[in-house]
Amino acid sequence: LPGTPSPSPEGQLNRQDLQIQILNGSGGPGAAKAAQDYLEGLGYTVSAVGNASSSGYTTTQISVKDAKKDYLTQLKKDLSGQYTLADTADSLEDSSKYDVVIVLGQE
Repeated sequence: LPGTPSPSPEGQLNRQDLQIQILNGSGGPGAAKAAQDYLEGLGYTVSAVGNASSSGYTTTQISVKDAKKDYLTQLKKDLSGQYTLADTADSLEDSSKYDVVIVLGQE
């Protein structure tokens, strides 16, 4: 559209700027590590992996800090090829050590 400013390079989202924690909620061994390898291959920074408090997640849940909501669309796009994502994303507390927490589901 005429008059629409083109996005400046500074406005680009850098995947490595996110601090991501991946939790295995599927019960499958090695799922969090596999997701870490996948996301790091795309340029993300995965700060921690572990197991979720439950292994009964059917779909993958994403929680993100409000300040990092701009990344959600990109993150969903990157994950949707590999994982079945929950319809909604949850908000993370601003005090969280991570910008994004991903809980992997069985699908």
